[in-house]
Amino acid sequence: MDDIRQTAIDRFRAYLERRQFSVHTVANYTLDLRLFFAEVSMPLAQVSFREVDQFVEHQHHSGRAWATINRRLNALKHFFAFGVEQQLVRGNPVKPSHFVRRGHPLPKPSPASKSNGSLPRSLIRWTARCFS
Repeated sequence: MDDIRQTAIDRFRAYLERRQFSVHTVANYTLDLRLFFAEVSMPLAQVSFREVDQFVEHQHHSGRAWATINRRLNALKHFFAFGVEQQLVRGNPVKPSHFVRRGHPLPKPSPASKSNGSLPRSLIRWTARCFS
């Protein structure tokens, strides 16, 4: 990793510590940035959404959990937002579409809706009145 990227990561780490982020968050974000820049060899200012796409794809094919991928994306998003503030980069290459969305399971039926397979009598009577 070149000196400019390492200096930017060190400054970002100091920024997180000043903002009183959790020790674990600071350590994990730093590791996540090092993993990203180990794969991306271009200068910091030239990183685009394509490199982020490739990183997400590589993480997915490596079997990383969705939560891990999203945490790494958050680290990148915050790092590049910091870079924009510090005028190290022009824009943030991390887009909302990069984040992995988890599906939601369908709701389970409530115990009151469980039946023996027949319709309630009131529904049967209402149907009979309406359609007879």
